[in-house]
Amino acid sequence: MRAITSHMSSTITDSSEVYHVLDTTLVPAFVRVRACRKGLFAGQAKVGRSVSKTEWVYAFKVALSVSPEGVVPAFGLSPANSDERPIGEFLVASDGHDVFLADKGSLPCDGRSTG
Repeated sequence: MRAITSHMSSTITDSSEVYHVLDTTLVPAFVRVRACRKGLFAGQAKVGRSVSKTEWVYAFKVALSVSPEGVVPAFGLSPANSDERPIGEFLVASDGHDVFLADKGSLPCDGRSTG
């Protein structure tokens, strides 16, 4: 799937793009979690806090790198309680673009990114 995504995005993106946008969001599996659910989703989903809805959810965290044209050249899926910096590092390495826009919690400080 990643190989197909990479090939398709390199085919339809404009090489003159100045930046790509990085961000994450939660994809809830269960809302209003009161107990741990270790056996579900092969241990891949975790309890995380949805800041926008001010509630705890049992969810996945979806991370995207998006071009200004709306093309998704890189994506990732992690447990909801994952730190965003390793996810940002993964997206930067997978995307291969030089400049990224993101909130300060998503990007590694390696000189290749702007946040």
